[in-house]
Amino acid sequence: MTSPRSEASFAAELSYFSDLSNARDIRDLRQRILTAVNQMGFSDFSFVRMDSSGDVDSLVLATIPKSISQSYFDQGLYEHDVIIPYGRSKNRPIFRSQLENYLNQAPFENEMTETTREIYKLNKSHGYYDYFNMPTEANNGDGKVMFTVTQRGGNPFEFQQKVKQCIRPLELLSEATDIIAARNFPDVIGVKKTADNHKYKINRAPLRVLQTMANNDFNIQLLADNLSISLVTANKHLNTVRNILGVRTTHAAIKKAILHGLITYEN
Repeated sequence: MTSPRSEASFAAELSYFSDLSNARDIRDLRQRILTAVNQMGFSDFSFVRMDSSGDVDSLVLATIPKSISQSYFDQGLYEHDVIIPYGRSKNRPIFRSQLENYLNQAPFENEMTETTREIYKLNKSHGYYDYFNMPTEANNGDGKVMFTVTQRGGNPFEFQQKVKQCIRPLELLSEATDIIAARNFPDVIGVKKTADNHKYKINRAPLRVLQTMANNDFNIQLLADNLSISLVTANKHLNTVRNILGVRTTHAAIKKAILHGLITYEN
């Protein structure tokens, strides 16, 4: 049986994804992400998509000051930024300071080491001392994505400690941003539009059962009683949804159904 703590965590996760799904436009989505980031104790974020060559497709989902991004591109810093090849080839989260320290200790000088120092000076001049970068494979299989958070001002050590306490929420936020932005605003962020909303063909009855389960603290018997169906039928509908969505648990089915707009979460 699922513990009350894990049930509460799952409910929080559903609310989290559902909130981003309700964004009216890209600006609203950016504000909702920023609100979540602020609640974790960070001041700014950026979310970018990289194509197969590692080039950044879009910077529309970011709250980093435009003066930084403008200098970053105008000065050609992007071309030799160490975080680009790292994000292209790795999926492990990393603090920017870790990469900077590694290059500062390197027994050589090249364009990458020089660029790293220039980027550090640029960020420091605006009060940003470190960034936490989370590169992952795009959920739609089209290239890579990078979700980044930072804190303007403050102590870099405290920033790193705060990040370590928020790893799971940051993972969820990155995943939700990737899926929802690609699904709801593909043209804005440079993603090929897909028929994702119509990918899963599920009848109304199984979805009604799943939505009822998502929005109520029911076990399977209470679920059946509430919908005036038999226990066998309730289990059959849930099993149908799990099979079509390709997941093993009802919790996973609920999450996936919300993300793909198949059901709504109202709590």
